[in-house]
Amino acid sequence: MNLIEAIQAECDRLRRCISHGVEIGPAGKFYILMAQQEISKGEQAIASGDVTKMVTALASMKEFQE
Repeated sequence: MNLIEAIQAECDRLRRCISHGVEIGPAGKFYILMAQQEISKGEQAIASGDVTKMVTALASMKEFQE
């Protein structure tokens, strides 16, 4: 798995996390916003083509707990 594929896999995992946040209800709103922010960082890093940004984004995404 290359770096871009790893980020995309983490984005998919975070999208599943968002569905868990939705199940929680209003209390999950902050959780959802944080997951969306991490996804956005990952997608922006891929779009930039900057390897340093991609590695940083991937590390940050992996720290996000389900």
